[in-house]
Amino acid sequence: MSVVRVVICDDAKVYGLMLAAQLRDDAEIEVAAVTSSVEECLEAVARDPPDVVVLDHLLPGGDSSVVIPLLRERAPGVAVVLVSGLPAEVIAQTAAEVGAEAAVSKASTQGTVRAAILRAALS
Repeated sequence: MSVVRVVICDDAKVYGLMLAAQLRDDAEIEVAAVTSSVEECLEAVARDPPDVVVLDHLLPGGDSSVVIPLLRERAPGVAVVLVSGLPAEVIAQTAAEVGAEAAVSKASTQGTVRAAILRAALS
């Protein structure tokens, strides 16, 4: 598998930066951008389409049901990993409803998030 390019979008800037730092040394994942708003995310995706967007479910300016179709307009084929502070079973159900390829809780380990990113890239 080639390197999976990822854009992280989370309005909790600390979470996005922390996740990017955790993935920095991963040979299979390249973090292309860390964004904290819908607008920034859409711009990053349009500018240089990634393979996967790690997307916070609830963002100012739109929840994932609004943002995912906009992402796919700008980057057809982009996969989405939904992240949220909601309980795992709730976020899994939400991901299925909004068409995300994978879902993880913000409390998940780095390994779990990594696995979700790689799984989403293959879908």
